[in-house]
Amino acid sequence: MNMENKRCIFISLPAGSHFRDIVKTGVLSKVSEMDNVKFIVVTPFIDDEDYRDEFSNINVIFDKMLDVRLDRLGRKIYSFCEKKLFASLLRSSKFFAFIWRKLLEVFLPISHYRKLLKNYKPQLVVINTAHKLIEVPILIAANLEKIKNLCLLASWDNLQYSMGDKPNHLVVWNNVMVKVALQKHKFRSNEISVVGPPHFDFFYMEKYHEDRNSFFKRKNLDQNKRLITMATSPPSFTTDNTFLIDLLLKGLEDGKIVQSVQFLCRVHPLDDKKLYERYKSDGRLILDIPFSNYNLTTWKTSEEGLLDLISTLRYSDVLINVASTITIEAAVFGTPVINIAFSNSEPERFREQILIRHHQFHYKAVIESGGVRLAHNEQELFKFIYSYLEDRSLDEKGRKNLVNVLTNASTGKTASRLAETILEHLI
Repeated sequence: MNMENKRCIFISLPAGSHFRDIVKTGVLSKVSEMDNVKFIVVTPFIDDEDYRDEFSNINVIFDKMLDVRLDRLGRKIYSFCEKKLFASLLRSSKFFAFIWRKLLEVFLPISHYRKLLKNYKPQLVVINTAHKLIEVPILIAANLEKIKNLCLLASWDNLQYSMGDKPNHLVVWNNVMVKVALQKHKFRSNEISVVGPPHFDFFYMEKYHEDRNSFFKRKNLDQNKRLITMATSPPSFTTDNTFLIDLLLKGLEDGKIVQSVQFLCRVHPLDDKKLYERYKSDGRLILDIPFSNYNLTTWKTSEEGLLDLISTLRYSDVLINVASTITIEAAVFGTPVINIAFSNSEPERFREQILIRHHQFHYKAVIESGGVRLAHNEQELFKFIYSYLEDRSLDEKGRKNLVNVLTNASTGKTASRLAETILEHLI
């Protein structure tokens, strides 16, 4: 593989979700097709042959990503970036920014990445999460070496968190995120690009369009019954979700759901799967556990996993979840969504985690879109289920608004937009 005379992009891929967004969607392939570039990929997947095979049509060199751990003193110092004044100081004071970076060089493997950057001499450094400790050393190294860099924000909630250092440029999903970047993180408007969520491109690909009969057969679902899907969240994120399953099954038993329905429970990969063992013999509920061995660092998107997710979103008659990205994903397919705004399990913790931390911040745009129903109690939950099963077109305009606002009207073109944005900053 001839790497000579090629411009170089140094890119960090610390987790499977980043691999999905940047490699599986074809972003790097599109960049490679558009320009004569090579990629230096730092990743924990370096010894995974299946992973490396995904780059077979790209000029790439792999290097090892280092694990990052702070000692007690380092954690105390790093906690300063949680302070409200940090973003302003980091943006407005070059002296403060330099001192901060040199101080963290004592505690983080910044010197390691500075050596890599000096060796490979990239024209651009790309990271995914400026708030995640594992990528902060790469960003700081790029800033100390004065190499142009950009951050492709991996998720729409990332701007809730403080950044360990400031990237030169942000790439975000939507204009809601732009407002947060301007106000909270003190970016300027010309330092932000809006492209949409890359992984939504899969939803528009013909190869993932499975017919309803095939999907129902694969999942052992009854073709003659309506499908209500509940997507769980890990207990660390909200509370134990099994109270909601119990509520739905009891409601079916008591006649609170009058239509002929069946339940599919899509268990979040970080959820405690032991909590759902007791439902395995209940014929009214199909348990769907997509990833039996899931780790955010080592997970890789599979074709079967993508097909399962997309068919579930497409063929559910109603989707129920607490406050997740799956709400936006379901809206792409016009699927009615009910969000849960109450909990019979740890209600005070639920109030703090969801009703405050989510509903009053990044999730506020979802609620205000008019595209979801928010169930504050059991009565509202069954009322909304009935209404949506009777008329799927309810809130259809709101769901379209939700997709337009939060995905930048994504129609399967995000990977191309992202590739073009990367190349613009390579110049």
